[in-house]
Formats: sequence, C-alpha cells, structure tokens
Amino acid sequence: YLVWQQCQQDNTAIIVLEDDAVLLSNFFNFLQESNTLAQKYNFLWLHKNLRSEKSTVIEKTNHFNIAKFYREFMCTTGYLITPNAAKQFLDYFDEILYPVDDQMSRFYENKIENLSLIPPCIADAGLESIITKEGRQKTKLNISAKIKREFYSTKDRLHRVWHNIKFWINHQ
Repeated sequence: YLVWQQCQQDNTAIIVLEDDAVLLSNFFNFLQESNTLAQKYNFLWLHKNLRSEKSTVIEKTNHFNIAKFYREFMCTTGYLITPNAAKQFLDYFDEILYPVDDQMSRFYENKIENLSLIPPCIADAGLESIITKEGRQKTKLNISAKIKREFYSTKDRLHRVWHNIKFWINHQ
C-alpha cells in the first residue's frame, strides 16, 4: 500500500518484487524494456500464472510476449505498476476484503487488466510459507457456509467471464 502511494506521489512506474523473488536470466531484458512497457501498460505481472496458462498474446516486444490471462494470478511475487494503476489500487483497497494478493488479482473488480510477460522474468524461490501451511488449513463447513461459498464462487466466475468477454469485444 505504501509502495503504491509512493508510486503515485513520485509519478513514476515502480517494479515491486517480494523478498523471495528470484530474478531469471531474462530479467535484464525486462529492465531494458520496462520504461516502454510502462508507457503502454498500467500493470504487468512478472511471474508465471500458477492458476492457469490460458492466455492470448496481445503484443510482442523484443524479448517478451504481453499476454492477457483469463484467470487470476496467485501470489504477488513481482509486478510493474504505474501511477495510474497505483491510484486504482489505492481506491479499490479502500475496503480490504481478501488477502492483498488475492484482492489485487481480481481484475474483473479492480479494472486493472490481467496482463503478464511470457516468458516470466522472475520466479518464486519456493520457500516454505506459514501462510500456505498454517493459514489455509481446511475447516469443516456447515451446509449454509457451503452454499454461500458456492454462491460467491459462481458469482465471481460469472463476473470474470463477463469481464473477459467485454475485454475482447473492446479489443477486436
């Protein structure tokens, strides 16, 4: 949140990397293209989408493809963010309902398009996380909670599909 505020205040694009990000051999190529990319795209994920590989290439650069992904990203290992996207996130995060990385990836709500580099230029170091291990233990849900979960999951899925349809109609 503070990095987004700084990005907006300084009016300059920022590359955000988590402490467990591993720079891949093509990261220097990304740095060379980052200013040009920031002029065209408000936000780019720099790591692989672990939820889905389904994407469509919308542009080719010297070293990368810029791809539109249809599913949310997991984790926030790294991204390029511009002042415009920072402002959108700051406004969107007025109310925090989900873990930050989950809420950031809800492109169909925050209106920050789900674009990424292919191939990725960073990776997760694969360090063990207490979030995954302890924070996501399965609990038994009663029938009411299961129905609510399925309702909201279906609602999100429909919202995501509708967003993706509108994206392609507007970019044809």
